[in-house]
Amino acid sequence: MTRRGRAGQTPGAIPCGVFATPAPGDAAAASFAALTTKLDYLDASDIKRVREAFRFADEAHSDLSIEIDPRSTTPAAMPVLREIGFNRASFGIQDFDPDVQVAVNRVQGFEATRDVIEAARAAGMRSINVDLIYGLPKQTPDGFRATLDRIVALRPDRVAVYS
Repeated sequence: MTRRGRAGQTPGAIPCGVFATPAPGDAAAASFAALTTKLDYLDASDIKRVREAFRFADEAHSDLSIEIDPRSTTPAAMPVLREIGFNRASFGIQDFDPDVQVAVNRVQGFEATRDVIEAARAAGMRSINVDLIYGLPKQTPDGFRATLDRIVALRPDRVAVYS
């Protein structure tokens, strides 16, 4: 398995962190979550190989979640992740205000983010989460309100808001 930075990212690489609900009493599966949160820019075969190294409860009794940076993946990656076994996806958005995005060096368009989220839903992810941050440089109450309006349009199952 190779770790790749943004500059060395290869086509098909999926920036991510992975979280899982292990089978009861399965310490190895719990370790999977801790291990993979430290990895990024894995291609699908890397993710699959790591995933297959751990035993989980069947899908009806487990959650296998992946954290995705929507700036660095494509809608085409969502069916691949679902095939590997992920059934929940969390997308880091932070804020959709362009001034805030430039201030925190995290520019991402609404349309591209929407497309990846819709692809995850279409691929069969049973839960879609988005992460927001408040208190960022250049952020205003009105601007954050506009971001929230866009989030409502995305219809996530869960919204996590951090300061």
